[in-house]
Amino acid sequence: MAADLQSWAPQAAAAAAAAVASHNRTTQSLVSLMASGSFSKVVAIREDVLEAIDTLEEMRKYGPALGLLSDLGIAHRSVGDVETAVDLYGRGVELARRIGDKKSELQMLINIVFACGVEAKFANLIKQVCRV
Repeated sequence: MAADLQSWAPQAAAAAAAAVASHNRTTQSLVSLMASGSFSKVVAIREDVLEAIDTLEEMRKYGPALGLLSDLGIAHRSVGDVETAVDLYGRGVELARRIGDKKSELQMLINIVFACGVEAKFANLIKQVCRV
Protein backbone atom coordinates (compact mmCIF):
# COMPACT_ATOMS: atom_id res chain seq x y z
CA MET A 1 0.00 0.00 0.00
CA ALA A 2 2.81 2.42 0.87
CA ALA A 3 4.43 1.72 -2.50
CA ASP A 4 1.11 2.51 -4.22
CA LEU A 5 0.92 5.84 -2.40
CA GLN A 6 4.52 6.68 -3.28
CA SER A 7 3.91 6.01 -6.97
CA TRP A 8 0.67 7.99 -6.92
CA ALA A 9 2.02 11.07 -5.10
CA PRO A 10 4.21 12.39 -7.96
CA GLN A 11 1.31 11.99 -10.41
CA ALA A 12 -1.03 13.89 -8.09
CA ALA A 13 1.55 16.63 -7.58
CA ALA A 14 2.08 16.93 -11.34
CA ALA A 15 -1.67 17.12 -11.95
CA ALA A 16 -2.07 19.79 -9.27
CA ALA A 17 0.82 21.80 -10.72
CA ALA A 18 -0.69 21.59 -14.21
CA ALA A 19 -4.07 22.75 -12.87
CA VAL A 20 -2.47 25.70 -11.10
CA ALA A 21 -0.48 26.65 -14.21
CA SER A 22 -3.63 26.49 -16.33
CA HIS A 23 -5.51 28.60 -13.79
CA ASN A 24 -2.71 31.17 -13.75
CA ARG A 25 -2.74 31.49 -17.55
CA THR A 26 -6.53 31.85 -17.58
CA THR A 27 -6.44 34.43 -14.79
CA GLN A 28 -3.73 36.44 -16.55
CA SER A 29 -5.74 36.40 -19.78
CA LEU A 30 -8.89 37.46 -17.94
CA VAL A 31 -7.18 40.33 -16.12
CA SER A 32 -5.56 41.57 -19.33
CA LEU A 33 -8.82 41.42 -21.28
CA MET A 34 -10.79 43.11 -18.49
CA ALA A 35 -8.23 45.91 -18.25
CA SER A 36 -8.46 46.55 -21.98
CA GLY A 37 -12.27 46.47 -21.95
CA SER A 38 -12.38 43.42 -24.23
CA PHE A 39 -15.46 42.00 -22.54
CA SER A 40 -16.59 39.94 -25.53
CA LYS A 41 -13.21 38.17 -25.49
CA VAL A 42 -13.64 37.46 -21.77
CA VAL A 43 -17.02 35.90 -22.54
CA ALA A 44 -15.32 33.79 -25.24
CA ILE A 45 -13.00 32.19 -22.64
CA ARG A 46 -15.89 31.65 -20.20
CA GLU A 47 -15.48 27.86 -19.99
CA ASP A 48 -11.78 28.18 -19.17
CA VAL A 49 -12.58 30.73 -16.47
CA LEU A 50 -15.30 28.51 -14.99
CA GLU A 51 -12.85 25.61 -14.93
CA ALA A 52 -10.31 27.81 -13.14
CA ILE A 53 -13.00 28.80 -10.62
CA ASP A 54 -13.81 25.15 -9.96
CA THR A 55 -10.11 24.38 -9.48
CA LEU A 56 -9.73 27.26 -7.06
CA GLU A 57 -12.73 26.12 -5.05
CA GLU A 58 -11.31 22.58 -4.87
CA MET A 59 -8.03 24.08 -3.63
CA ARG A 60 -9.97 26.20 -1.10
CA LYS A 61 -8.69 29.43 -2.63
CA TYR A 62 -12.04 31.15 -2.28
CA GLY A 63 -10.96 34.79 -2.60
CA PRO A 64 -9.56 34.39 -6.11
CA ALA A 65 -12.58 32.26 -7.10
CA LEU A 66 -14.92 35.03 -5.96
CA GLY A 67 -12.86 37.58 -7.90
CA LEU A 68 -13.09 35.55 -11.10
CA LEU A 69 -16.85 35.09 -10.65
CA SER A 70 -17.25 38.84 -10.25
CA ASP A 71 -15.06 39.67 -13.25
CA LEU A 72 -16.80 37.14 -15.47
CA GLY A 73 -20.16 38.53 -14.36
CA ILE A 74 -19.03 42.07 -15.21
CA ALA A 75 -17.95 40.91 -18.67
CA HIS A 76 -21.30 39.25 -19.34
CA ARG A 77 -23.20 42.29 -18.07
CA SER A 78 -21.08 44.55 -20.27
CA VAL A 79 -22.02 42.63 -23.41
CA GLY A 80 -25.70 42.63 -22.45
CA ASP A 81 -25.97 39.08 -21.13
CA VAL A 82 -27.58 40.05 -17.82
CA GLU A 83 -29.04 36.59 -17.13
CA THR A 84 -25.62 34.92 -17.17
CA ALA A 85 -24.14 37.77 -15.13
CA VAL A 86 -26.81 37.33 -12.46
CA ASP A 87 -26.22 33.55 -12.44
CA LEU A 88 -22.49 34.10 -11.90
CA TYR A 89 -23.09 36.65 -9.15
CA GLY A 90 -25.57 34.22 -7.57
CA ARG A 91 -22.90 31.54 -7.53
CA GLY A 92 -20.65 34.09 -5.84
CA VAL A 93 -23.31 34.80 -3.21
CA GLU A 94 -23.61 31.07 -2.49
CA LEU A 95 -19.84 30.65 -2.20
CA ALA A 96 -19.48 33.72 0.02
CA ARG A 97 -22.24 32.48 2.30
CA ARG A 98 -20.71 29.00 2.46
CA ILE A 99 -17.38 30.41 3.67
CA GLY A 100 -18.90 33.15 5.85
CA ASP A 101 -17.49 36.06 3.81
CA LYS A 102 -20.09 38.78 4.43
CA LYS A 103 -18.18 41.47 2.49
CA SER A 104 -18.02 39.38 -0.69
CA GLU A 105 -21.64 38.32 -0.24
CA LEU A 106 -22.70 41.97 -0.08
CA GLN A 107 -20.59 42.86 -3.12
CA MET A 108 -22.13 40.05 -5.17
CA LEU A 109 -25.63 41.14 -4.12
CA ILE A 110 -24.81 44.71 -5.17
CA ASN A 111 -23.55 43.36 -8.50
CA ILE A 112 -26.90 41.61 -8.99
CA VAL A 113 -28.76 44.86 -8.33
CA PHE A 114 -26.62 46.77 -10.82
CA ALA A 115 -26.90 44.02 -13.42
CA CYS A 116 -30.67 44.23 -13.18
CA GLY A 117 -30.69 47.86 -14.29
CA VAL A 118 -30.87 49.81 -11.08
CA GLU A 119 -27.64 51.54 -12.08
CA ALA A 120 -29.34 53.14 -15.10
CA LYS A 121 -32.25 54.30 -12.95
CA PHE A 122 -29.85 55.99 -10.51
CA ALA A 123 -27.99 57.64 -13.38
CA ASN A 124 -31.25 59.02 -14.76
CA LEU A 125 -32.32 60.22 -11.30
CA ILE A 126 -29.00 62.03 -10.80
CA LYS A 127 -29.36 63.70 -14.20
CA GLN A 128 -32.88 64.87 -13.32
CA VAL A 129 -31.95 66.14 -9.87
CA CYS A 130 -28.76 67.87 -11.00
CA ARG A 131 -30.24 68.97 -14.33
CA VAL A 132 -27.16 67.71 -16.12
